[in-house]
Amino acid sequence: MIQDTLGNIYSANNSGVLRFDGTNWSLIEIASGKKTRSLDISKNGIVYVGGENELGYLKSDAKGVLHFSSLSHKLSKDYRSFEDVWRVLCVGEEVYFQTFNEVFLYSRDTIVPVKHHSNLSFGFKFGESVGISDYKEGLLYYTNGEWDQIPGGGFFKNMEISSVIWNGDGWLVSAVDEGLFKMGVDGTIKNWVGELNEIGHFTRDYVLKLSNGNVALATRNNGLIIFNPSGKIVDYFSKGRGLKSQAVLNVFEDREGNLWCGLNDGLSKIELAGSFTSLNEQIGIQGAGYNAYGDDSKLYLCARNGLFLMEANEVGMQSARLIGSETGQTYGVSGIGTDIFLAAHNGAYQVANKDSLVQISEQDGWWGFQPVPGKENHIIAGTYNGLFLLSKQSGGDQEIVKIEGFDESSRLMVFENHKTVWVSHGYKGAFRLTLSEDLRSITQIQHFGSENGFPSNTNINVRKVDEQLIFTSSKGIFTFDYLNGRIVPFKPFKEHFQNSTIYDFSVDDFRNVYFIGKNEVGLLRRNFEGTYTKEVSIFGKIRPLLNDDFPFVQVIDDKNVLFGAKEGFIHFDPTSVAFQIAPQKVQITRLSLASPDSTIADSFFFQENPKFKFEFPFTQRSIRINYSAPYFSSPITYSTQMEGVNDNQWSEWSEESFREFSSLREGTYTFRVKSRTSANVESKVTELTIKITPPWYRAKWFKVLIVTLSVSFLSALFINQKSRHKNETEDMMISQQAELNQKDSILKEISNKSQVEIQRLENEKSVIALEHKSRELASSTMNLLQKNEIMKKIMSDLTSLKQNVEKKNIQPTKELLRIIKNIDRSMNSDKDWNTFQMYFDEVHGDFSKKLRDAHPQITPMELKLCTFIRLNMSSKDVANLLTQLEN
Repeated sequence: MIQDTLGNIYSANNSGVLRFDGTNWSLIEIASGKKTRSLDISKNGIVYVGGENELGYLKSDAKGVLHFSSLSHKLSKDYRSFEDVWRVLCVGEEVYFQTFNEVFLYSRDTIVPVKHHSNLSFGFKFGESVGISDYKEGLLYYTNGEWDQIPGGGFFKNMEISSVIWNGDGWLVSAVDEGLFKMGVDGTIKNWVGELNEIGHFTRDYVLKLSNGNVALATRNNGLIIFNPSGKIVDYFSKGRGLKSQAVLNVFEDREGNLWCGLNDGLSKIELAGSFTSLNEQIGIQGAGYNAYGDDSKLYLCARNGLFLMEANEVGMQSARLIGSETGQTYGVSGIGTDIFLAAHNGAYQVANKDSLVQISEQDGWWGFQPVPGKENHIIAGTYNGLFLLSKQSGGDQEIVKIEGFDESSRLMVFENHKTVWVSHGYKGAFRLTLSEDLRSITQIQHFGSENGFPSNTNINVRKVDEQLIFTSSKGIFTFDYLNGRIVPFKPFKEHFQNSTIYDFSVDDFRNVYFIGKNEVGLLRRNFEGTYTKEVSIFGKIRPLLNDDFPFVQVIDDKNVLFGAKEGFIHFDPTSVAFQIAPQKVQITRLSLASPDSTIADSFFFQENPKFKFEFPFTQRSIRINYSAPYFSSPITYSTQMEGVNDNQWSEWSEESFREFSSLREGTYTFRVKSRTSANVESKVTELTIKITPPWYRAKWFKVLIVTLSVSFLSALFINQKSRHKNETEDMMISQQAELNQKDSILKEISNKSQVEIQRLENEKSVIALEHKSRELASSTMNLLQKNEIMKKIMSDLTSLKQNVEKKNIQPTKELLRIIKNIDRSMNSDKDWNTFQMYFDEVHGDFSKKLRDAHPQITPMELKLCTFIRLNMSSKDVANLLTQLEN
């Protein structure tokens, strides 16, 4: 097994090379049906592979997907048929492939045999060179093109050597069957003296020097043994002690200090430097864990099957020992003064000499013990049926008496003062008990449940922190208000546990609070200003393992916190290096389209092209990004950000190791991802740049084309319009000239016509005027005739009147005479005739003058007659007029 610079784990496997990126396993086949036997990694990060009649290296393709690339074809034909390659050793610029018969050297793109037709076991790195175990020659190393014997190497002839490692002041040589040997630089050989013989007979398949100076020994039939440089066993794992198999073929230490064991049927990871350790049947503890107590040198563990003892300062390194088998189920162990008491189902016990039990009460059903404040040598014990008083007598014996007045089960007790004790019941709430002066009876009982401030009567557990009473409940954590005598929420914890069911908690010297709840297990880390920060993710992996009968957590000291488990206990070390180490920078492991089988780039593409910008067409704008942080010491959560999406906000922390983005608009996006351990240690940020090109109708080239075509079209249109305008102007000028000429002709024609028309109109006017004058003349003539007729009649009437007057001898008045005279004057025909003749001549063109000129001898009467005839008057009218004119 090996680990690359990114933190990925590789393992040789029967089916090929297994690769683990912290989230997913993948298989890289070297050839159809061929097994992989060995791996190593060069200083430039290339993984070299040896297998069944095959050797080569892993190489990424254009997409960054790893594939096996064979080097076998570079061997001469005489050496192409070889057995399994059991070791690959990268030393400097050179790579050695070792079979049991050959050693091939790959350098500068050529591969040649450097040891052949030999009887070999296994190769190893020997300083700046490579070593080999030869059955005939012992231990050899390759230098200047030759194999020389290592000083003292001849001792190992005819031995199967599995490993050779440097161990401080010499070489530690592992012979598969013969044991371990220490080989000095001067060639001296000594048997390794240590505690390995305590394990029993075993074969030695591989030896590894660990980063902390210890040595890990993989055995084929007895698991994994870890010992320090002096040979003392510090850990031992086998089937039933952490491993699923006795056969450990290989062991590898990752950069976090975890050990990866290559088993005959799989892989196991041992968190040797991890924060959690299981204390269970594998180290001798049987049954669920309920309670614990530790002093400077001992750790006492109460479990379902008894009380167990182990060294407190070597938790996880030694087996636990059962103290007394008669106790049955044990519930509580307490150190009070110099004494240690055990509460068990079968009675009460006192630990004698710190490693044996003495029963002090045979009554069944004891829960635990509490010292009475201010009362030395007085202890109150809780039982299934109330309280008992233990008082130490002068001889050292304990007097045990029942405290009268209270018979409820009293699993948890806390003293308010020397006379007042609180007892919590699993489903009846809490009781405040006042003791008598002699502590032998209860004088007052106060019950507190849902009617006094608790959310219910169930899950009430009482604790005391810094002289303050603290109660857990089904919904939050509470305290006692002495002033009002009520149960009230405990404000410092209210923010974190307001609606949570809390079963148990314990406080360390720094006031950090470890708790167990119904839905979460964790730590309230106390800040400098007195507030708390909740941390739960690192404890998530142990929650399913915890005891759900009587949940229990206990701070032993600053390095040891114990949780009761279904099988024993879980030990937590807050100071562990793995708890504080920062995770490796997150890898982008795959970039693909949202549709299946659409890988764009795999992990090694991003390693080789860290600043590559991916570009997708608009039709492929739904993508999936996979990522992982190869960190193996705690659960990892991730937070991501896509610049340009969702207001550039970082996502909530999640265990999801991929993100999908659909229907992205065109533009450039920067994807960022970071990881966080369960101890809230964050990694650096990894970035990936993605560009979505716009659709063709929004692409830049299309816009340029549109602009170009638009400009061309507008230019052509302008030129066409200009030419058309010019032609139209010329045509219009010609047309206008023709029109002007036409209009001029028309105007001339109209002018000529106008003259004729004017003449016609003037003639018509003259005719009209003449006709008017004729009408005037006719009217004048008719008026004349009518006037003369009227006047003649009036005159006749007046004359008649005159005659009548005269007949009667009546003188006419002067006025009457004047009227007659005027009428007579107005009837002067000459004046009327002259007026008539003037109009007549105007109408008939000086008819009278022309007639007189033609006939000078014509008489006035004849002239008048000719005039009336000219007027085409009737004979009657002519006669009448002539008569009037004649008179």
